[in-house]
Amino acid sequence: MLSGAMTISGGGQVQRCGPGDVFVMHLGETHREEVGADGCTYLYGSRQISG
Repeated sequence: MLSGAMTISGGGQVQRCGPGDVFVMHLGETHREEVGADGCTYLYGSRQISG
């Protein structure tokens, strides 16, 4: 998370994120994102794990 705030709910967990925080979720996981009043900016990355 670069700026702002977001709450992410999924997999039976709730995580509140702010600047400097990192969150991880599994591919295809159903989730909900609630963004703070001032919005947020975050980086998104993904990778395929073989095996």
